[in-house]
Amino acid sequence: MGGRQNGATCSLAAGSDAIHINDADEELWCQPLLGNVCASPALGFEGQVFYGTESGYVYALDQASGEVLWRYQPTPSLASRAH
Repeated sequence: MGGRQNGATCSLAAGSDAIHINDADEELWCQPLLGNVCASPALGFEGQVFYGTESGYVYALDQASGEVLWRYQPTPSLASRAH
């Protein structure tokens, strides 16, 4: 799973426990996942990486640093609708 934005590549291997951001074959950062991911991460146009977890949370990470910018849990949770 993954994507590309502004030359950076976002990858998440099956069974992985982290998201990796690479630029020109150099790893910029690796962020441990904060739950089981239920879809491919998405790269935003303003430098964010988004991913959702089975627990129903959506996370936004800073593409440059990997810092968690925010997390949000819609009501009802996405996980409850998937089952």
